[in-house]
Amino acid sequence: MENQQQWYRITVPHGERYEKSWLLSTLQSACILHFTPLDFHLCSSQAQFYLKGADVANVLKQLNRRIQDPEGRRIAIEVEECGAPPSLQKVFEDFPQMNSSPNWKRDDVLAPETQWYRVTILNGSWCERAWLLFLIQSSCRVTFSPSDFHYKGMKARFYVQGKSVADAIQWASGTIADNEGRLLTFLVERSPEYKPSQTCAKSSRS
Repeated sequence: MENQQQWYRITVPHGERYEKSWLLSTLQSACILHFTPLDFHLCSSQAQFYLKGADVANVLKQLNRRIQDPEGRRIAIEVEECGAPPSLQKVFEDFPQMNSSPNWKRDDVLAPETQWYRVTILNGSWCERAWLLFLIQSSCRVTFSPSDFHYKGMKARFYVQGKSVADAIQWASGTIADNEGRLLTFLVERSPEYKPSQTCAKSSRS
């Protein structure tokens, strides 16, 4: 199974010829897998952006020179492995615990699907509760019921049960943007001491 956590830099030579919206919508329409492009920019005459996951990277690689622009020119697509995009690297610098905490990555047989996990959206205060949860749930590969959603400073937090759910949410980190195009970054940690409320807690800011 190929690495779906790996980041890839996508380069379109002579990409400066095209409007950003046209180029990205054309690539997304031609790709059989959904992807969210991050940090789109021009580098000299090239257009570049980042995406996550080997599967979608391989599909884009296969589309090299198979798409034509309105002038009949074939669009070249170059794909290469890379580190996290600049916007995420800045988040890692601001929140170093994301790199050092192994909680969500560990294949721990002592953490069954009854284990609770705390999900923190580092820039979640920008988003309204219902819309934010809908966006995350529709982007993840599993369904889940969030518990005790609340805001804390600039962050939004809630709890989910089960390692498969936690892994799916962590996998989606850096692939979802809000309606202003801002990247949503998740920090998922095991929370063995957490006890769900007897009644659904209303969202609150603290």
